[in-house]
Amino acid sequence: MSLVVDISRLDVRERIRALSEARGLDAAALAARARVNPRVTREILSGARTRVRPRTLDAIARALGTNRTYLLTGQTAGNPPPTPPAETAPVRPWRSRVWIALTIAAIPVALAAWLASSARRPAVAVYTLESRCDERHVAVRDATTGAVLWDSTFANPTSLGTIAPWPDASMMLHGTLPNDSRGGDLVGRDLRTGRPLWRIAHPGGDAARYFPAEVLRTGRFVPGSSCADLACDSACVRDFDGDGVADVAIRWVFSPWYPGCAAWYTVDPARPRELIERATYYTCGRISRIIVHDIDGDGRAGVITGGTNNARAYQGAMVVFLDADHWTGGSVDSLAGFTHWQPDNGLEDGALARLIFPLYPDEDLVRAFNLQRLDVCSLDVDGDTLSVGIGSGGLVPDVIVRLDTHLDVIDARATRPGHDRLLAAPDSTRAKFNDGYLLGWARDYARFGAASIR
Repeated sequence: MSLVVDISRLDVRERIRALSEARGLDAAALAARARVNPRVTREILSGARTRVRPRTLDAIARALGTNRTYLLTGQTAGNPPPTPPAETAPVRPWRSRVWIALTIAAIPVALAAWLASSARRPAVAVYTLESRCDERHVAVRDATTGAVLWDSTFANPTSLGTIAPWPDASMMLHGTLPNDSRGGDLVGRDLRTGRPLWRIAHPGGDAARYFPAEVLRTGRFVPGSSCADLACDSACVRDFDGDGVADVAIRWVFSPWYPGCAAWYTVDPARPRELIERATYYTCGRISRIIVHDIDGDGRAGVITGGTNNARAYQGAMVVFLDADHWTGGSVDSLAGFTHWQPDNGLEDGALARLIFPLYPDEDLVRAFNLQRLDVCSLDVDGDTLSVGIGSGGLVPDVIVRLDTHLDVIDARATRPGHDRLLAAPDSTRAKFNDGYLLGWARDYARFGAASIR
């Protein structure tokens, strides 16, 4: 994945600690000043983190008034010396008593002012959203009074409703499923009135350059069964770029099944009711799963998508890793054979990494499972292990493949449903479907993308 600096054998931690102490900064204060995840500074100072991104190290260095070279080498040429904390003049006892007396006297005055101000201010409303999946109804209720602020029925079935995660909490996100050729939309609405603020019919960016017009006309937002909140099966909320503002990653499809797109959206805190499209990643295959995980251990969240790849050479299950620095282009191997791509579009694969587990090479197994292609049925992260459930579509995988942080295969095993599907096959075919065969097949996966994992 992204290039990282190995600090395990350097005195970086000691230098950061010394400069932080000289400036009176603890791990949390240093993280706030550097605008990095507090976990990063905490783990660096404790020795738990041995690798860090160069730009994260640069941000920490700037916050400490120095640069990366000094933190890595200790060379002071061209770097300002650490500034000791300013000495505090001793406070005379009589002054302390005066300040204490004034503080005590000010408490009733401040309390009275706060009560008066509270009486003038309207109470902050708490809203509840009522949105029933695959129906056409959305309502917003004031949870304090129980009054319905607005209640609306839409032309398209409702498939997602949630209060927006951005600074202005008076906006909701509303997704619809298609009921005509135009497809479904993602809509931002005023939470108190239901008035539309913006509407997205399909991801913009390079979509028109990559796909024919007839494909784009059928684009639709697919949030699965996420109705009460943005569940990470189809839409995920997290800060992907470390700027302190929540982002949203959403999967789209442009026709009943193919192609697909993972899109990243955010807002400008100064204009939180306007949506900004940050990045998109396209595939001629299907995106069926999306989850959030700190992929390379740099303290920032990334996105992992699962689906299928439509290139004739693979027809395989596909896992794509995206982060703030690698979220462009698309799965270029899908240009072969059956495709939705525009010809000669200059597409490049800008993903952090992309894996394809191809269709089984054994024809007996393909016939036994009645397979045309493989799909990712599930994604699950447990510590540093990623489990990928692979099958012929649907919710239940036939095979579970586990990967480590380097994306090397740990093991592969058949599930009980996978074995059950082979019951009608000849004994010789069932005998092939064992863990040894699966491990060899899994380790023969194809790997693409812009970077390597650590």
